[in-house]
Amino acid sequence: MRRLLFLSLLLVLAACNPEETGTPTAELAATLTLGPSVTPPPTETASPTPATAVATTPAASPAPPTHTPAGQLTPVAPTTVTPAATITTPPNIPFQLAEDFPAGVIRQLWVAPDGALWVLTDEALYARGVDGWETLSLATPTLILDADRELRVWALFDEGRTVAYLPSGGDWFSYGPLQGWTSQEPDYARMAYADEVTVDRLGQVWLADGRNGLHRLDPTSGAWTTLEAAALGFPPPPAAGGALDYDERLFFTDVAVDDLGQVWASACAVRLDEEGPIPVQVWGGEGVRWFDGATWQAPAEVADTCIYDIEVDANGLVWLGGRPADPFSGNYNLYRHNPAAGDWLALPIPESPAYAGQSNPRYINDIHLDGAGRPWILVEQGGGAGHLPGALYYLEGEEWITALETLPEFSQVVLGPAGEAAIYLFEPVPYQDTLLDGLVYYRNGELTAIGPLPGISVTSLAIDGAGRTWLVGTPFDRPEMTTLWYHDPAN
Repeated sequence: MRRLLFLSLLLVLAACNPEETGTPTAELAATLTLGPSVTPPPTETASPTPATAVATTPAASPAPPTHTPAGQLTPVAPTTVTPAATITTPPNIPFQLAEDFPAGVIRQLWVAPDGALWVLTDEALYARGVDGWETLSLATPTLILDADRELRVWALFDEGRTVAYLPSGGDWFSYGPLQGWTSQEPDYARMAYADEVTVDRLGQVWLADGRNGLHRLDPTSGAWTTLEAAALGFPPPPAAGGALDYDERLFFTDVAVDDLGQVWASACAVRLDEEGPIPVQVWGGEGVRWFDGATWQAPAEVADTCIYDIEVDANGLVWLGGRPADPFSGNYNLYRHNPAAGDWLALPIPESPAYAGQSNPRYINDIHLDGAGRPWILVEQGGGAGHLPGALYYLEGEEWITALETLPEFSQVVLGPAGEAAIYLFEPVPYQDTLLDGLVYYRNGELTAIGPLPGISVTSLAIDGAGRTWLVGTPFDRPEMTTLWYHDPAN
C-alpha cells in the first residue's frame, strides 16, 4: 500500500534540493550512527534466463518448506455491489488547524505501527503524542519507508545514498557505501512503489529500490548486497521501440515474505521520460519471482503482468496486483496465491457501470489490507494518453464492495486499519443526486461529504490510529508554506 500519494510526494520532494550529492553533511553524520565498515560483497548476477527458467542464488541456510505453484489458474468472478446512497454532511466546521505544530515545511506524513502520526519537515521529525508534539529526530530523512517486524523504522537519507533505521527509543543507525549500500542515482519513481521493508526467516532485511536493484542486508556481517533483475531470472527488457526506449535496468516494484519464509520480488520493464519535473512511466509486464531458499522460481500465472504490489495477509495468503503487459488484453485481475496449498485464484477487477462495454483498460495501482484482513484495491482506468476516473473497491468474502467509482486523476486516497477510507477529490464529481467535493470519508457503506479546505491545496493525507484524518495544505497565495489540519469523525 504505497502509491496513493505519488504525485504530491514527487512535488514536495522536488522542492527539497534534489541536486545535493555525495556523502551526508557534517550535521547529518554527527546525528547518525554508522554501521561497521565492511568490504561490500560482489553484486550477484546471472545470465539472463527465459521467464520460465530459474536463476540460482546461494542460500544462507537450509531452505524452508517449498512448493511448486500449480499451473492451473482458477478464475472467479466476485459480484460487484454498489452501496446504498447514504450520504451525510457534518453540521459543524469539519477541519481543525493544528495550531500547536512546530515550524517547518512538511515533507511527509507517516503513521507508525502504534498508530501515532509522524510528520517529517525540513527541520525535524515529529510524532503526535498524548500531550502534544514530540521531537523524534533532528536528522531529516529524504523519505520514511516502512517499519519492519522488529518495529525498526527505515528511511532514506541524502536522496537515497544512505539508508538508516530508527529503533524504538534509539538513534538512527545508518548504512552507506562502506557497508555495501549502493544506490546509483535518485529514483523518485521508486518512492511511489518500492517503499516496503521486509525481514525473512533468517533476519535478512530486503528492500526493493526501483532501477537501483533489490537490496539485502546480512544481519551478521552488517553488509548489504544488491541483486540485479537477471540474478532472479527476470528476462531483459524488450527491444527498443516506440517514442521512448526501455531502460536497460528493470524496475523493482515490491518485495514481501510469505508464511513459509519465501521471499517474493516483482520487477517490470520501464520507459521513462525524465526531461520534465515528473517522470512519465510506461510499464512492461515481467511477472514475479519467489525464492525458496535455493532458487528463484517463476510462476507462470502472472508472467504477463507488471506486478505493482505484493501483500501477505494474516492467513498467509499472498495478494498480487498490477497491470497486464497488453493493456487491452482483458486480463484485469487481482491474484491470490495460497503458498501452503500451491493454488492460484484470479479475481477479475470490477468494471465501472459508467464505462461498461467500452473495452476500458483497468489495472490495480495499490492493494491495502485493512484490520479485518479485507483487500482494498485502488483501480486506475484508461490507457494511452487519457485517464478516466479511478475507483476504490474492497473484497468482502466473494463480493466486491464499491467505495467510490468516480475518483478524478490526482485525487488522494488513504486507508485506515478499521475499514475506513479518506479521499480528497482533485475536482468536484457528481454522485447520484449530489456533488462531492474536497474530503470524502467512507466507512461501512456510508459516504460522509466533509467538503474542501477553502483556499488550500491539499498535498498529503494520513489516518492515525485514533481514526483522525490529517491533511497537509498549501495556501493558494503562499505556495512556499505548509499547514497541518485534521478531521476527527468522532466529533
